Amino acid sequence: RYAEVTMRAWQRGPDFRRTIEASTRRIVASAQPRHHLWLVERGGEAIGSSVLCLLPGVGYFQGAAIVPEQRSKGIYPALIHHRLAVLRELGVEHALVWAHESTSAGICRRVGFVSLCRAVIHELRVGP
Repeated sequence: RYAEVTMRAWQRGPDFRRTIEASTRRIVASAQPRHHLWLVERGGEAIGSSVLCLLPGVGYFQGAAIVPEQRSKGIYPALIHHRLAVLRELGVEHALVWAHESTSAGICRRVGFVSLCRAVIHELRVGP
């Protein structure tokens, strides 16, 4: 369900879902997990997903997404606040997020994140 909802939320195809499934299996099988994953449900339906990667002294917010029909209902900001609370409980002082300007950057700024730099993302498919 996690990979399926992430694929739907990011509006990507089945290849992306398979990549997320493989990544999720590696995370779950890890002997020392540094990733925390959340599946968001409403009324029994999976509507979003979120990842927190713990690095030394930093929580890196990765891959949060909400399916299009559930956006603008406060779910994404709630995921940010939840992950911040987890970091506080763990004593982690810094949080980073790579936010797309057209989607989540404004929300991240409203909850207190400040922009440090801008980046262009390049993708290269290296396998079948």
